[in-house]
Amino acid sequence: MHNLFSFQRFGRLFRKHTAEHLREYLMGTAVLFGAMLVVMGGLSYLNSGSMNTGVQTMFFALFLLGAGAFFTSTIFQQFGSKNRAIAALCLPASTLEKYLVGWIYSFVLFLLVYVPVFYLANSIVLLLFNTPSSYHEAVDLFDPQDQPYTILYAYAVLHAVMLVGAIFFEKAQFVKTGFVVFGVLGVLTLVNFQVLKTMFGADLVTTLPFTGANFRTMNSFYRVDLPETQMQWIGLVFVVLTVLFWTVAYARLREKQV
Repeated sequence: MHNLFSFQRFGRLFRKHTAEHLREYLMGTAVLFGAMLVVMGGLSYLNSGSMNTGVQTMFFALFLLGAGAFFTSTIFQQFGSKNRAIAALCLPASTLEKYLVGWIYSFVLFLLVYVPVFYLANSIVLLLFNTPSSYHEAVDLFDPQDQPYTILYAYAVLHAVMLVGAIFFEKAQFVKTGFVVFGVLGVLTLVNFQVLKTMFGADLVTTLPFTGANFRTMNSFYRVDLPETQMQWIGLVFVVLTVLFWTVAYARLREKQV
């Protein structure tokens, strides 16, 4: 068990990673913060008023998924080229410890940094562009009605997929993993639509996988969703897939170690 994980050894490896990449991560955080200010501030300026909570939630999701996917794709870059990989693999630490350093930085610490950075940028934009005629509060991440926090579940799934790509591909991990993800989603969407169209007929319109079915008739448009209990089962499927992809990423890193 000591060979698999040692707190002392893990702590040294974590400090080493932090010392080597802290400046890079701080610069990346500053760039992300600046991008948030420019994009959200620019939109508020063009609209002559602050953003409502729906738009804030949209930007929270876009920046989270975009920045998180890119950051995760680079977290194992030391295992890419052969020269760097040899040095990284020869470090006196177990595969699990090396994996956990990347996982903690790209998932736990990324979220702990991203959320306050977004709210800081969002608060500045609201402070600058709130007017008596266009006044909005900051979006509540834990609002029980709109439930913006569900975006964090989507990030967990995306993170797991990008983590596999980060260790599987040796170069251009973000681009290659993105092509694979969009390709698989495209095929799933096409197959899902064809199956549902065969089942329900020609009134069906474009429908994404794991969502309700949309129908259009001559005079109306309506949607049929799964019961809430079955939607919870779909959520459980994504939880299982997330854990599975995390495990696959660890197994792939372990193969490199061997």
